[in-house]
Order: sequence, then structure tokens, then C-alpha cells
Amino acid sequence: MAEGEGNEVFILFFDDYAVQFYDEGHSEEGDRFLLLGLSNRSKLLMIVHCERDNGNTVRLISARKATPKESTYYEGPK
Repeated sequence: MAEGEGNEVFILFFDDYAVQFYDEGHSEEGDRFLLLGLSNRSKLLMIVHCERDNGNTVRLISARKATPKESTYYEGPK
């Protein structure tokens, strides 16, 4: 991750319009979630994460630009 990108990704957790999905297909060893939201640089991103320590710790697995199809699920300002 390039310098500053971590902040861009974690701001999604504070996006009032962010949409979270349970990733059933990849949750065999633990609950995994997809989060679609707008970054502080106005990029629509999809992040994959899991929670640890009873939800007190978030482990970021991946982050990328949302696909056009994924973007249709976001109802906030674009």
C-alpha cells in the first residue's frame, strides 16, 4: 500500500452510505466482510476485511476500486 492509502481505505468505515456484505463464500475459517464505500479522495472502493478480538480489531485483507456492477449498490453521493 502506498503512503497515505491506509487512511483513504479506513475512512470507508465512517461513510454513512457505505454498504457491507457478508462474504459467505470465503468465510469458512472466520467471518469475512465486503465493504463498499467512498474514500476521502472521492473514490468508490471495495474492501475485504475481517474482525478479530470480538470486533475490537479490523484486519484489512484487500482494497480496490469498485467495479461498475458493484457501484450500483452504493446509494450515496458519487
